[in-house]
Amino acid sequence: MHRGVSEHSERIAAVRAVRTALLVLAELALASPVATGCSSNPSASSSALDSGAEGDSVADASMGDVVVTPTDSGAAGDSATGDATPDAGPGADGSPFGSDASSGDSAVVEGGGSDSASAGGAFALGQVPFAPTSSWNTPLAANATFTVLNWPSGIQYGVNWSSYSTPIYVAAPTDPLVLVTCPASWGWPANPSFHAPSGATGAPGTDGEILVIDGTTVHNLWVFSRTTDTTAVAQAYARTDVITGTGWGTASPFAAAGIVAAGSSELAGMIVQAETDRGEIHHAIQIGMAATLNNSGFSGDAINGDGPASNGLVQEGDRMAIPLNTAMPTGLSTLGQKVFRALQTYGAFDIDTTDCCTVNTRAQQNGYDQPTMGALNADVAKLFPLMQKVN
Repeated sequence: MHRGVSEHSERIAAVRAVRTALLVLAELALASPVATGCSSNPSASSSALDSGAEGDSVADASMGDVVVTPTDSGAAGDSATGDATPDAGPGADGSPFGSDASSGDSAVVEGGGSDSASAGGAFALGQVPFAPTSSWNTPLAANATFTVLNWPSGIQYGVNWSSYSTPIYVAAPTDPLVLVTCPASWGWPANPSFHAPSGATGAPGTDGEILVIDGTTVHNLWVFSRTTDTTAVAQAYARTDVITGTGWGTASPFAAAGIVAAGSSELAGMIVQAETDRGEIHHAIQIGMAATLNNSGFSGDAINGDGPASNGLVQEGDRMAIPLNTAMPTGLSTLGQKVFRALQTYGAFDIDTTDCCTVNTRAQQNGYDQPTMGALNADVAKLFPLMQKVN
């Protein structure tokens, strides 16, 4: 609900304006293109369980297993909790604040230039994906109001990274053209094809997710496995324009942008190393909600939902955020501080359902390193319970 701008709201607007100006000044001073190698995650091994949902006849690329941190423990690690609902989705029948010192290999050579790619131009990892008008890239209103979320005890908070997140590859026109054997899903026809670097394949773990940016199209696949340089198999597929798209699907005609339950692209809201190496996070964060907290139905820009709860906190498509007057928790890593500021400025969207008791986000699988992700894993246990629902 929009309300008149009170004196308090004007103060908030002024704070946001100052913060934006400081962000721009800081990043102009700090940003520089970084060449990074094309290799897999240096710490890709982990234990993983994929439970799935009984009786599900279609495949769902949901948040999957997660690096979890119990609320009473700051321990980092790469453990797995299981995927709540493997599901190929509807339409399966065809119907300013310092730089981050994290390390690890990115999938591409990062480009310079502005934070957002212009229409018709090339996209470089590190730029903000999708249209500036997308809800993913739109800051919260200065007079935003919130509903307090009563996060229950026993919930675990974490980061999907080494096994059950998604690698990102940016293809060159000279890369092999890959024909993917894949059923029609999420409103897209069967057997898509696109250019992909040699050796690019799905992430470790049974979800096998992947993002491939070919030209201005970001392709998102589930249970993707490269069989030869020019062939692959997958169980679900969707795509969207990485520059002019919104990062969300369309309801009519039904066509998802990606293979998560809300129909959004997995690139939307992902924590990407090339971006955080350059400076701040200029978009909302994606969130997978515990099944016990995710209500059925969907809202906002989501085109689908798989939440099973009837008395949860939110539903897919809902936006959450940390109110601006909330103090930053102490002891956060550099990356954790950036996530905190993004959650205050842009918020987060519920896009998927995890297992019974885990709330998580995703970080680029073929980026970062174990120490960076271990620290972030501890950070989000402090940050996520501060989120409230944006009215």
